[in-house]
Amino acid sequence: MACLVPSYSPLVSFKSWTKAGNTLLRQSTRRVLPINLSAPSSQSRTLSLFDPSSPRPSISAHNPSEIRFSAGQPEDLPTRLLELSAWELGPSKSAITRQFTFRTFNDAWRFMSVVADECKAKRHHPSWSNLYNQVSIEWTTHKPQGLSIKDVDMAAFCDRAADEIGLKMP
Repeated sequence: MACLVPSYSPLVSFKSWTKAGNTLLRQSTRRVLPINLSAPSSQSRTLSLFDPSSPRPSISAHNPSEIRFSAGQPEDLPTRLLELSAWELGPSKSAITRQFTFRTFNDAWRFMSVVADECKAKRHHPSWSNLYNQVSIEWTTHKPQGLSIKDVDMAAFCDRAADEIGLKMP
């Protein structure tokens, strides 16, 4: 099998691609997800940084002692984390995730630009992906590893920015 590395998107954070017949397999740390190369374009645009089939429990469903916090965090971090009701705890229990759905692609892109500017100012960056009007974001801290006040602050900033831009109503 040949190993292909996607060079078209700087937002893709997985490491490699493997081709098997007409199927491209994305190898990630969570699981290998098949992507059918012969599918029509409307079906082939299902690439996402996060696997939607993985169950993600809400933050409030967890005891704070189960969550992996970074070393040296303020004592009120678990309380502040619980205020992020729309966010979910990632499978590693050291990250928080959320998917935002905007009215249009332009709104989603504007949201990402606003968040990117804040990321640059705070020197803290997410793992994220964009598919048309949807933006998926994962916040975690790599050094020291775990969930930190920076993640919670940036998640709260994302909520405010999304509210200001306007989310798509169901």
